[in-house]
Amino acid sequence: MAGWHEPTAADWTKLTRYLAKWSDVFVTKYRPLRHKVYAHRDRLEQAELESLFSATSYRELEKLIASMCALYEALWGLYHNGRKPVLRPRRHSLVEMIERPGAAKPCRVEGEMAVLEAKSVLAEYKLGRTARPSNKRNT
Repeated sequence: MAGWHEPTAADWTKLTRYLAKWSDVFVTKYRPLRHKVYAHRDRLEQAELESLFSATSYRELEKLIASMCALYEALWGLYHNGRKPVLRPRRHSLVEMIERPGAAKPCRVEGEMAVLEAKSVLAEYKLGRTARPSNKRNT
């Protein structure tokens, strides 16, 4: 208990500003896509659809996901281990995650695991194996 950190107002201010920055990016660019395209499948004209997607970029989305992982880890460490909440830079390049998946690491962050799982699923799809065999026995 001697090394635990009690969060200060400055800690919360830093975390809040960090979250607000990325929250604004999500709300203005990605939430409309989530609501209109992926979650509810609104009927959109091609021009409106292109407008929604043109406001986004892969690089920005990669950074958004990595930033939420960094925030999660900082809060997790504070809550579970009493560590000072430090926002550590994360890998955010999908290409880098795929090319150097950190096989030696026993534990990967959620974002990296999702990238590697998506790569695996797409590889299976390319081979024509879109459905996994059932484990159920016919009785």
